[in-house]
Amino acid sequence: GKDKEKGAERLSRVLSPRDVDSEAESRWDVRLPWSTVVRDAVHEMMGARDDPASLGHALSVLSGGDSALLFECAAVVSTEGCAPQIVHADTVPSEAGAVLHTVFVALQDISAHQGPTRFLPNTHTCSRSHGELERGTPFLEGAPSVVALLLTGDCTLYDSRTLHCGGPHVAP
Repeated sequence: GKDKEKGAERLSRVLSPRDVDSEAESRWDVRLPWSTVVRDAVHEMMGARDDPASLGHALSVLSGGDSALLFECAAVVSTEGCAPQIVHADTVPSEAGAVLHTVFVALQDISAHQGPTRFLPNTHTCSRSHGELERGTPFLEGAPSVVALLLTGDCTLYDSRTLHCGGPHVAP
């Protein structure tokens, strides 16, 4: 019905939304409305562009100025029992495409048992890594990785072509 359609408008596509061998959904990517509260939080998070330690400054440098667009503002939610995501990139390497950067801000402390994101460094421009991923080669098993264990308010900033995955959420 209309309520289901309205709910679907608030969700973005998320990989591995269901538990293994189950139809139960346990991971959501909820688009946030551009309300005053969300806008104020984003502005506070960005900080002063002239502060070299601010997120706003980092994004300005990465985008080559202050004309970058906010593409999506969402909250990722996973519940206890959530299966790990498959390794993926949010965008694929392209010779012509614009580069997108993604920022995850922890709205609560993220510990190892809560399914933190695992990043595979230097894969954003590695055509071999993306090719191996497309072929389903198990090269990722021993690949170097970094897990984002974050405190409330901490953030990750990464090139959206970087291979990554949400981990299993094994305990409350």
